[in-house]
Amino acid sequence: MSKLKYIYNKVAKVIGDSMYPEHIKCLGCGKDISKLNIYDVCDKCKKDLEFNNGRRCARCGKNVFGQSNYCFNCKNTLRHFDKATAPFLYTGLVKTLIRRFKYKNAPYLARTFARWLAQEYIKSDFDVDVVVYVPMHKDKLSKRGYNQAELLAFEFCKIVGLPLAKNFLIKNFDTDTQTHKSRDEREHLENIYSLTHKDYFRGKKILLIDDVITTGSTMDACAEALGASKVYGLAIAHSKSRIRQATTPKVLVGKKFAKKVVL
Repeated sequence: MSKLKYIYNKVAKVIGDSMYPEHIKCLGCGKDISKLNIYDVCDKCKKDLEFNNGRRCARCGKNVFGQSNYCFNCKNTLRHFDKATAPFLYTGLVKTLIRRFKYKNAPYLARTFARWLAQEYIKSDFDVDVVVYVPMHKDKLSKRGYNQAELLAFEFCKIVGLPLAKNFLIKNFDTDTQTHKSRDEREHLENIYSLTHKDYFRGKKILLIDDVITTGSTMDACAEALGASKVYGLAIAHSKSRIRQATTPKVLVGKKFAKKVVL
């Protein structure tokens, strides 16, 4: 059975699982919706889900403009992961739901997000042996009570049937959330992540799961620590690229700036 058909059947089974009530509430507005709605939002709120459509960076999956196949970060950074993708942009209702998932004690959202990830995985060309999630430092895990990336990976693996490697990749010390860091601060993540079993993933093809890709630096640091033959990234959303407005260069005119031309 092809990957596409297998995962499609699994997604359909999860959506139709009898554990779901006949009618569920829209995650956006609370309106009753059909249990067969894979996004768990009503038609009106679905319009506030900004899909990561259009041209994407060939490496990290960020939406790009212009003629380049790579975003600014990937053009100027040596990456340790091979390719990453995310179905949505981190804005609007998607941003609201992810923040609820992470900071408002809403682990139940992992099942919805996992279906979104499964759909994105179906469309990818990723050939994967095992799934790994971005770890959380033990102090932050103790405070929050759960690692959202681990919950995502667990529910995702239940759908697609891939094995999940738990507690092999660890975070050695705590860092602030990437969302509020400058680009330079995000890029300095050396030695933050390590393996409990050295060389365990050598020769393996890994799917690394996180909630949001910002600059790709977290995924990159994890990929370097994994030491696998291939590392692919999958997240719910990617930070949104902004079109930089062109500025008109200053033109200095006057005798002071003129050069005398001698024929």
